[in-house]
Amino acid sequence: MIPASSRRISRTCKKLIDTLTQEGMTLIAAAGNENKYYKAYPASHPKVVAVASSNQVEQKASFSNYGDHIDYTAP
Repeated sequence: MIPASSRRISRTCKKLIDTLTQEGMTLIAAAGNENKYYKAYPASHPKVVAVASSNQVEQKASFSNYGDHIDYTAP
């Protein structure tokens, strides 16, 4: 398991992400739930797909983090 919502990424976590993606795995991580522009790892790692949360009318959920590192938004 990769730890979620950290401002910094450990060398171990980075190595794990690099290894898994080199093996062809797609890694997906939640953007976080602080309702702010917050680049949390592992979601903000360039090799990880970052997913934010949307509400019933397809807008950003009130609690979801946001930013240019978000790849997808889903309910």
